[in-house]
Amino acid sequence: MNRIAIACIVAALASGVALPAEAASDAEKCVAAQNTIARTYQQCRAIAEAGGILKSSPPDFAKCTATFTKKWTKAEAKFGAACPVSGTAASMQQMIDGQTSAVAALIAGTDTIPVCGDGKINAPGEQCDGASLGGATCASLGMPAGILACTNCVFDTQACSNLAFPSTGVTTSYVMNDDGAQGAGASLAYTNNGDGTITDDRTGLMWSMQIGHDGVGDPQGALDADNCHPWWGLCYGDPNLGNCTVDADCGALGPCAPGISYACQDTSPRLTALQLVAILNQIRFAGHDDWRLPNAKELQSIIDFGRTEPAIDPAFYGADCGPTCLTGDPACSCTAFSGEGYWSSTTVSATVAQGGGAAYVVEFNDGIILPGHKLAPYHVRVVRGGQ
Repeated sequence: MNRIAIACIVAALASGVALPAEAASDAEKCVAAQNTIARTYQQCRAIAEAGGILKSSPPDFAKCTATFTKKWTKAEAKFGAACPVSGTAASMQQMIDGQTSAVAALIAGTDTIPVCGDGKINAPGEQCDGASLGGATCASLGMPAGILACTNCVFDTQACSNLAFPSTGVTTSYVMNDDGAQGAGASLAYTNNGDGTITDDRTGLMWSMQIGHDGVGDPQGALDADNCHPWWGLCYGDPNLGNCTVDADCGALGPCAPGISYACQDTSPRLTALQLVAILNQIRFAGHDDWRLPNAKELQSIIDFGRTEPAIDPAFYGADCGPTCLTGDPACSCTAFSGEGYWSSTTVSATVAQGGGAAYVVEFNDGIILPGHKLAPYHVRVVRGGQ
């Protein structure tokens, strides 16, 4: 470009004079033409709707349809591959038909304008409406745990959470590349729900809180930290009948009983671990009826190996735990330790051949896992949720 041409361009820009616009591309020309055709078709259908009403007869869209198909196809043929989409005459016509019919129904009063609150995802900008989520879940939005809600027709993800493998809780390093140095896993984080439960923000699991850790069981307190229960027991009427987990297993022979007397069990409800779970579900503890005995890995996930006596986060053993923690205050949280373990639902595989008489127990004094005979009494902390 010569100096004179450059000088003219600079002068034009400086004076605010617009430079000639570049010619539209074939793709842009195709889009412009199809927009005009679509607008004309909509107008044609609206006029046909009005004519049908005045004549008290069904609207005649034949001419509108024939003209639309002819012009749309002509535009595609003229610009060919330059058109952003092609071969769409039938589907585009169907879409316009639906829109104009919907507008006609609203005008005629046979339908109502979609609004937020009608329970249907039909208004512009709606992601959801009331209980209608359109099949969306926390998982589909990339947050595997929790329950998706809808607020003002927009997804509410406050109850959703991102799952992550938890760390051990160890932060002190004793040698290069040990656990404390690597810090692998997500930091331990818990939320007190204020209803006697604690949610693990990393795994999404909800755990029961416990109170009253004063060395004395409370028959009236199902979640007293001093209560303990056998994994299963024996039928009163016939100890040789076999092991039972709930009273229903014994039928007319009497309730399920521990079978072996332990001081801990003598001062707490004579229930098996799974009977306790069943009762908590029956009374809908904290508003839920899907509580269960945690498996061994789930129970291990709340061990804080960076602590001892107990090896668990303060969310599960607060500073206020002790003899005064007896009122069921949601903020009061305890955990039994000093050699006392908690039942998991996981049977020790080595005992299966002998009837599966042992299950894994997690002990929170220093965070060890060991087998426990299912007739022996241990503590119970229930859990819900998970994948």
